[in-house]
Amino acid sequence: MDDCEGARNAYETSFSIQFLDATGTRSIFSPPLSYTRDSVRILDEQGKLVPHVLPTDLTYSAIDFSLLGYEDLVFEKPVTRQFVVYFTRTDQDTIRAEYELLKNKCQDPDFKKLVIFYNSKKVQEGDGRYVVQLSIRKP
Repeated sequence: MDDCEGARNAYETSFSIQFLDATGTRSIFSPPLSYTRDSVRILDEQGKLVPHVLPTDLTYSAIDFSLLGYEDLVFEKPVTRQFVVYFTRTDQDTIRAEYELLKNKCQDPDFKKLVIFYNSKKVQEGDGRYVVQLSIRKP
């Protein structure tokens, strides 16, 4: 069996955030609607629109964030990705991911570290060994 078969690859790592109401009991997109799914826009650190699809099940409604595109990867140096999530014209949140990549034994990119911030507050820290799923209470 090939040692590289099934090896971790940073291209397969993403994180998702489920935005909940202040009580933490329901999605902010669940009726009665606080926000509409169609109004959500996400911009990256360069101001480019990030394509996203919200699930049709409004009770879950997590937003997925992929960290790696197909640009040239930077290894052994800190990288920061930032996303601004616009729920309405006047309501926005900032998601920042700081990570460092290394090449695993199969020469694929892998995370050495992964830290996620929500509106400047650290909400996750690890080495990217899993798909991160976060729930955030939105006042």
